[in-house]
This record gives sequence, C-alpha cells and structure tokens, in this order.
Amino acid sequence: MSVILTDDEREVLKNLVKALRPFRDLNDTMPLQYVLTFISVAIDQGRTISEISDRCEIDRAVGSRQISDMSDKKRHDKKGYGLVESKVDVMDRRVTRASLTPVGYALIGRVIRTLAGHAMKATLR
Repeated sequence: MSVILTDDEREVLKNLVKALRPFRDLNDTMPLQYVLTFISVAIDQGRTISEISDRCEIDRAVGSRQISDMSDKKRHDKKGYGLVESKVDVMDRRVTRASLTPVGYALIGRVIRTLAGHAMKATLR
C-alpha cells in the first residue's frame, strides 16, 4: 500500500533537504551522525565532548573523533571542516569543551534561516 503525503508534508521535507544542503556542499558524503553532532554542539556550546557524545547516543571515542574531524585539523594532520573548536577546560585539564567557530556559526545560520523561513511561510498560510 502506498502512502501519499500531503502537499504540506512534501513542502516540509523539501525544506529539510534545503536546510541540509550546506552540509553536502562541505562534503557530499558527510555522514548524518556528523551533522547531528554538529547540531548538538550548536545547541549547547561549551559542553564537554562526553556530554555531547551522550546527547548524540554515541561512544565517547566516536564523539571525540567526529569533533576532531569537524575542527581545523582531522586526525593524521589532514585538513578538517573548521566548524567546531575544542578547548581544554582551564579549571580541569582532563575536560575538553566544544563550541562553534565563525565558519560553524555561518553554517548553522544558513540552516536556521532556511528552516525558519519555512516555518514563517507555514504560519502565514
């Protein structure tokens, strides 16, 4: 049995694709988990890598690796995306906290504007 989406539902999905396009522009094979981790950093900046990993329901080592890949330098001295920076907590050097870089702010801004624009159009109907 085929499920037919309403016009409004199709419009929401089209807008989601538009909102995710900036990630594809960075890397056309960027994993969804990287996108989710990036959005988690944006939502709650300054959180520890452990807290972000827990929120994303991923292993802490995986979260650390993803945040590293989204920073200026990936593992093995390869160039990263420059979206996130991680800094050692000055009060507890065992803790690393993540926040967005200016490039990360610009990217999340594009995503938010796309989604907010759709929400405003839907409200005006």
